Amino acid sequence: MTEQVPPGEPVPSDAEAGAAGSQAWGEPLPPLPPLPPLPPPMPPIAVPGVPPPGPASWAPPGWGPSPTAPGGVPGQGAGGYGPPPGYGPPPGYGPPPGYGTYPTDGYDMSGPTDALGRPLAAWWQRVLAIIIDGFVTAVPGGIVFAIIVGASTTTTTDAFGNTMTLRASGGALAAGYLVVLLVILVYFGLLDGSQRGQTVGKMALGIATRDRAGGPVGFWRAFARRLLYQILFLVLFVPGLLNVLSPLWDARRQAWHDKAVGTVVVKVR
Repeated sequence: MTEQVPPGEPVPSDAEAGAAGSQAWGEPLPPLPPLPPLPPPMPPIAVPGVPPPGPASWAPPGWGPSPTAPGGVPGQGAGGYGPPPGYGPPPGYGPPPGYGTYPTDGYDMSGPTDALGRPLAAWWQRVLAIIIDGFVTAVPGGIVFAIIVGASTTTTTDAFGNTMTLRASGGALAAGYLVVLLVILVYFGLLDGSQRGQTVGKMALGIATRDRAGGPVGFWRAFARRLLYQILFLVLFVPGLLNVLSPLWDARRQAWHDKAVGTVVVKVR
């Protein structure tokens, strides 16, 4: 049933009629639902080798500090965030080492060095290398000596059944010693005279035989160096012992056989 409007009164609009009806029925408008909370910011993704970004690089607009602090310092926001750490220029690389130089990182440079800047070997390193090489050369030398001496030793039996062993002659023994000496000299000539300048003992101790200019000494110089060492020991024991001890007081840590052929022993690691 439609309500009649008295004559002379204005007709209400639909909105006014609806509001009046709602108020008439006592039905208030429903409240608006609360806004959902904002999600937390996404953390930066760590990438190996890439520095993490600053706090304002991934935050939504308006969340980071202001670009300029009240004092007028750019990059210093009111929240106390400083500028991201700057990256200085990469470390400069010097010129590559030229001829006549040698990298000295990791070396003790307090002692004497060779022409290329490498420290000279300590006395104890040389002695240990000699001992190791002595064991290495004893095996082939002993085998060769046993073959030569054994070949000149004979066994006979007399008429009564007695066994007699004729020992090797002095010539055979001398030949055996000379062959063993030759084995030793060739061993040191080949290895000390090589490009590396290292025998087995020197490899174990990290040292090498070099000439005064820092290069390899060659086979014959290494051969002569060891020959002089052997002569001083085999013929004249006391001078040989002094020769071994001489690097202790020599300014260049050279033994007498080093000075004779112009060699030094250096550290290579």
